[in-house]
Amino acid sequence: MSVDSGPLTILNQSFWQVMDARMPILESAMFQSIVGLGPPGQPIQKAEATLTSAKSMVNKYRKFGLPVPPKVKDEMQKSQTSLEHETHKEPLLTSLGTKVFSTCLGRAEGSDGYLIWNDRDPKQQPWGSAFRTVDVSGNITWGLELQDMTLAGGKLNGSQALGCSPNCGAIVDTGTSLIAVSSDVYMQAVKNIQKLDTDCSNLAELPELKFKLGGMEFALPPEGYIGEVVGLVPPHMKHYMHTNEEVVAMLGVQTEARSGVRKHVQPFTVGSMCQLLLMDMGTQETQFGPMMILGMPWFREYYTTFDLGDGSLSARKIHVAKSDENCNPVSTSSHSLLDSSTHMDHMGSPRRPRRVEASKLRMPQWLEQMRRQKDQVVEI
Repeated sequence: MSVDSGPLTILNQSFWQVMDARMPILESAMFQSIVGLGPPGQPIQKAEATLTSAKSMVNKYRKFGLPVPPKVKDEMQKSQTSLEHETHKEPLLTSLGTKVFSTCLGRAEGSDGYLIWNDRDPKQQPWGSAFRTVDVSGNITWGLELQDMTLAGGKLNGSQALGCSPNCGAIVDTGTSLIAVSSDVYMQAVKNIQKLDTDCSNLAELPELKFKLGGMEFALPPEGYIGEVVGLVPPHMKHYMHTNEEVVAMLGVQTEARSGVRKHVQPFTVGSMCQLLLMDMGTQETQFGPMMILGMPWFREYYTTFDLGDGSLSARKIHVAKSDENCNPVSTSSHSLLDSSTHMDHMGSPRRPRRVEASKLRMPQWLEQMRRQKDQVVEI
């Protein structure tokens, strides 16, 4: 099949045609295809991992002298077929001859996002000094080692550690709607923000979410992890998104409605529109530590360039620059690329929480498969 993407054309590109799928996103999606931009070799490694898991399940039945259920046999056969297909397919990035591409999302509601094929090496761009480079540690994904996640600034005195000491494994992924963290980090974030005794009408009172990648500090403003959620969370997302009622139950906090004590509607209380815009990944482990995902909020703050280098695993890098509201990289002399202390946004209006339509929240499909294998360490 021929594929056109902007000015680029690929002749005879291999692809998967979906005939039947249990993917809730397809019920409401406005797109016509899913384009994977993982590093070359990822589909083969993923297929190998799936086949290994299926064979392990078959061996467990045989070990105990039990008949292998037809469903399990069918899963192993499908995995074998998938691996054979992937072995003979050329990935999209290889077909395009693309070694460098970039992604950025506009900050304003409804603004454009950008995917730049064959982007220039950041060092060759006028704003090259704005970029910092992080080595890709993952073998299969655009995976990074993430350390020392904290909340700092706002009304918080000093900083409060959330986790990832010494390490977490973070996947940089445009297909995930929010930032996803481990259950331990999620609960630490809830407890520390709840102590601030503030609602989310003034985001300048809330701290930044900070962490290190490659030993360098990065930060997301409060808009990146707290906001107003409208509508109902889809059933397939309820594993990862907690309602305020659930958070209150986790904390064992009496709400204003019950006690009449609180003077303010704090974050996470029943009746508040504000909700923690972090996804709870549970206890999923990677080879680097608990799994994290840097989703769309990351790309609203950072112009991110993915670089395959010479094609070897050790050459893969991600170049990152703070971006303005229109996705233009901006230079900075600070080691921390954000300052969210201002009370105004770029238009001079008071900073308000981002409104998120719950029905449009997305997580990568492969995550559900991982969740069913929660006792296994997942290579990223």
